[in-house]
Amino acid sequence: MGTQGGLMVVTQAGLMVVVQPGLMVVVQAGLMIVVQAGLIIVTQARLMFVVQAGLMVVVQAELMVVVQAGLVVVAQAGLMVVIKAGLMVVTQAGLMVVIQAGLMVVVQAGLMVLTQAGLMVVAQAGLMVVAQARLLVVVQAGLVVVVQAGLIVVAQAGLMVVIQAGLMVVAQAGLMVVVQAGLMVVAQVGLVVVVQAGLMVVAQAGLMVVIQAGLMVVIQPGLMVVAHLSYGLVW
Repeated sequence: MGTQGGLMVVTQAGLMVVVQPGLMVVVQAGLMIVVQAGLIIVTQARLMFVVQAGLMVVVQAELMVVVQAGLVVVAQAGLMVVIKAGLMVVTQAGLMVVIQAGLMVVVQAGLMVLTQAGLMVVAQAGLMVVAQARLLVVVQAGLVVVVQAGLIVVAQAGLMVVIQAGLMVVAQAGLMVVVQAGLMVVAQVGLVVVVQAGLMVVAQAGLMVVIQAGLMVVIQPGLMVVAHLSYGLVW
């Protein structure tokens, strides 16, 4: 043991302790401990442990852990995990995962997946899919598809198709087609065509034609023509 000017050094069988006002260093068989003004540093082999004023850092090989006031950061070989107040962020090689209060967001190479309380949103290269309960929405390059409880709606570039319980409606640029249980209705710029169980009705600008079971009736302002396969024309 030796002392000099406030410095004290103690050595014993591989142990060395150095004490100086506000500083203490302990060295033994690859282990070193440094204590100074609230700072503690411990090193051994490939491990380093640092503690100071609520901050703790642990480094070992390729692993680093940082803890401070509810914040935890873990980093290892390209992987980083950050945890703070219910929030967790994980990043690794282009992948990022964020988790907070039932919300999870995954981002990787242009793909994003979001899930929360039964809601899922997937987005990738112009494609977006939203799913929730019994609702599904798909959006891609001007195309929108909505599916919900037996209802299907497709919309694209002025075209809309609606399908529900045997009913189909197609609408496009002034044209509308309705199909349901043997009934078909076509409407386009003043023209209406109705087809049902052998009956066909055509109406356009003051003209109406009715065809059913061999009977044809033509009605036009001031004119009515009735024709039957069995009897010919009846005026």
